Amino acid sequence: MEIQYLGGSSFRIKTKKATLVTDPFKKTTADIVIVSRQNEEKINPALVKGTTNRPSPFVLPGPGEYEISEVSIFGRKWKESLVFIIQAEEIRLAFLADFQGKLKDEQLEEINGVDVLLVCPEATEVVKQIEPKIVIPATEKPEGFLKNLGLEKIPPLPKLVISSQNLPEEREVVVLNARD
Repeated sequence: MEIQYLGGSSFRIKTKKATLVTDPFKKTTADIVIVSRQNEEKINPALVKGTTNRPSPFVLPGPGEYEISEVSIFGRKWKESLVFIIQAEEIRLAFLADFQGKLKDEQLEEINGVDVLLVCPEATEVVKQIEPKIVIPATEKPEGFLKNLGLEKIPPLPKLVISSQNLPEEREVVVLNARD
């Protein structure tokens, strides 16, 4: 699995069978489009074109359970945010673009066992509650996020390539450069 940060709350997640894009705000290509904030002006799924696998991308219409190209997606509404749990290639990833505060017990149960957490920079409490193996903040300025987790500056990477076999034992925060 390959993860790239596109800016804002937008990520590109590539698996062997599909490419997903979250919260698109500029032209790109994907098989699956996930929108976490329906009324956000900058987020525009129409900017996403299909791929050779899928000429028109599948845009998730909202919360629910989906199975597309060997990618399982579970979307839930928590408070005012849509939260997505993505399972592919034996990796469990959670996309919490806009969720802040503490998780309730039932929310923790749903998100338990997440390997990778894509999260807004204000969600350090959620990071501490979930204890994922990898945390990737959705921000181009991660200093405050890192400080709230008690971390120093982390050099950004252009992308993260992972497999279920090379996940870290201890929690690791990865900062990604925004890409086109």
